[in-house]
Amino acid sequence: MQRFENILFPIDFSDYCRAVAPAAAELAKRFHAGVTLFHALDMPSGAYLDWQAFLTMVEVPAIHRHAMGQLDHFLAREMAGVNTHYLLSDGAAAASIVECARTQGMDLIAMPTRGLGKFRALLLGSVTERVLHDSACPVWTEARREDDTTPPASDYRSILCSIDLLPSSVNVLRWAQRFALEYGAALRVVHATEDDWPEVRRFHQETHGKLAKQTNVEAPFEVLGGPVAGALEEAAQRQRADLLVIGRGHSQGHFGRLRTHAHQLIRQSVCPVLSV
Repeated sequence: MQRFENILFPIDFSDYCRAVAPAAAELAKRFHAGVTLFHALDMPSGAYLDWQAFLTMVEVPAIHRHAMGQLDHFLAREMAGVNTHYLLSDGAAAASIVECARTQGMDLIAMPTRGLGKFRALLLGSVTERVLHDSACPVWTEARREDDTTPPASDYRSILCSIDLLPSSVNVLRWAQRFALEYGAALRVVHATEDDWPEVRRFHQETHGKLAKQTNVEAPFEVLGGPVAGALEEAAQRQRADLLVIGRGHSQGHFGRLRTHAHQLIRQSVCPVLSV
């Protein structure tokens, strides 16, 4: 696992972005990484169909200047002491975020799962889901209620790693172990299954044993019975986890069982989620 050097933090100038910014800043400081504050100017759909006509009605350069002015001042206090860059792009939010992460060589995307206005509805569904589906790099997310006044996690002491026991779990385990070592955190590994039978549990235990031997990850392992999202939520609360590490199945090019539940896990999680 490589260290983070470049973190992409998409912003919509909302209170939700401001709420999770300290956690993103702490990640950057921990890994000595730079943070790119990125905003996508999602113009009306008609603007892209007839861009020349749109330019005659709207002063696009003025819109750009205004947005850059906002970027220059937004999160100045939260990002103090962090090597910060600013980037503005035209286009739909999700596609712009993924493209920026790819072309700018980002190692991590950090974003809240909620926003304001039109962007809020998107972040609760299609933007987060699209970024998780299309991005090749890890994505750190945290859900923050609008009335949540508790500070976001800045130091991880208890990390829960959920694996689907497919070969791709090797990468997930290594990421979780790397984070646990970096923060000196306790690591626990779990697998949730609705097929909660003694024979199935033994099979899962044996499969995990092989993965643990392959990765040299020595951590307590538990099979959780019940619906995946609910079982993980209960386990995270019980372990007082302050980070959940899950896999997305991107590198394998298919949807693994956990990948099917990834979006639901992220929305329901009681702690930040690192999906790899």
